[in-house]
Amino acid sequence: MAFDHSSLESKYDVIHLSIISSSQISNRASLVIKHLNTEHNEGSKLSICRLKAKADVSSKLISVVEIAKRDLHAKNIKVYQYSDLDSEITKRKSKTITENIESTMIEHGAAEQCEDDAFQTMPGKEKIRAVPVLTVYLAVKSIKDLKAAFGYASHLQSL
Repeated sequence: MAFDHSSLESKYDVIHLSIISSSQISNRASLVIKHLNTEHNEGSKLSICRLKAKADVSSKLISVVEIAKRDLHAKNIKVYQYSDLDSEITKRKSKTITENIESTMIEHGAAEQCEDDAFQTMPGKEKIRAVPVLTVYLAVKSIKDLKAAFGYASHLQSL
């Protein structure tokens, strides 16, 4: 059962940050800190940060979250963290047989011996994979919807 993000966006001020391999940790952490550190008036919506990363860059996401939590803790702001591990279906084109052979020959220093006419190009199949995706929600107050869906981990006071 997938979580309904639209209901969350109607109640709260949600900022979505995707973490990719070229994302700078310091820039993303600064955005999270700035968004969560804003003062809220009586009628304004509570700020929530939603950070999302695929498995290969999830370590960057964790670094961003921990830096933001540490900085907010230093300012005596309690942070609630809700984590979701899900998957996305992606289609990837596999390498052709010729590309595999050429890359293997280059690795072994035999690139000079490779002739284009020596190998027949075989089309690569399209691979369908479920790629793990980590999503972390950060808020300065407990959010019932997120707590019910994912549980929560409040920032430890022992830092």
